[in-house]
Amino acid sequence: MNLRPFIALLLIIIMASTAMCLPQNASNDAPVEQRDEKLTPDEEREARELVAHLFKRWQETEDIAPLMDEFFVTDFADRLRHEPEILLLVELKPELLLTPDNRDDLRRHYVAMSNLLHLVFRLYEVYGFINMTAEEREEFDLKKALPASIWDLFKSNPTTNAIINEELGEKAEGQTENPDRSAEKQADSKIIQTIEQLRGVTVTLEQANVILRDHLKTLPLPASEINRSQQSDAASSTAENTDPLTPRVQILGSDFYGYPPGTRLICINVLPFHIDLVRDSSQRLKVLSVYLQTD
Repeated sequence: MNLRPFIALLLIIIMASTAMCLPQNASNDAPVEQRDEKLTPDEEREARELVAHLFKRWQETEDIAPLMDEFFVTDFADRLRHEPEILLLVELKPELLLTPDNRDDLRRHYVAMSNLLHLVFRLYEVYGFINMTAEEREEFDLKKALPASIWDLFKSNPTTNAIINEELGEKAEGQTENPDRSAEKQADSKIIQTIEQLRGVTVTLEQANVILRDHLKTLPLPASEINRSQQSDAASSTAENTDPLTPRVQILGSDFYGYPPGTRLICINVLPFHIDLVRDSSQRLKVLSVYLQTD
């Protein structure tokens, strides 16, 4: 998976939504080895219950942070550095991934990023995506849908501002340098060089989440009502044997999150996210990661 700029990440959520009512193909950035393995009925039930419980709690809390100790593998923060392109919003200087002391900062950034993606997707749901025509879908303007204060906040941070400027094809404010030098400077400003810089981006995302949570509460149709409706629709689909959220087995073909080749994962797609599950040392099923679907 290639690292995606900030705005592109948000837009991918909307693009992923176009398949909301259709069965999903497997979408996993893990290096997969092809084997003909199937889940047992007990494994399938366990996977479904775990993921359903996680997303129900995430919906209730609007924050994945307090859920991580309960649902995720215990060493998740240590494993983050193995797959930075998947799990982190920004591009980090490689040396930052090698320092064990940075593990908590990587986890905090992952939480802030995941919450933002979750809230943006809910915002899109509230705007009535399911009832949109194809033409209205194309005209949906995320930049207008998000509160202006969020965009102001993003522009106040040099790193997120540089990412936004690149994605929107805009020049930085007050830019007077020659184009080549300016482009090089802007590219450098998108790379996190220090842990303090990463913390600044994380705080920016956390503040954006506060604004977006409050904004969602002001909209006419609460996101919770939409989610209840979708859960009801999903139950109907299951009864008709057209459930798009069927768990499936994937066998690693090479290292992934520090797990060796041959590790058995159980995967589920819950738009717009992909969830990887793995057995821990006690043989309980745990969440290895939750990240954005890209296929």
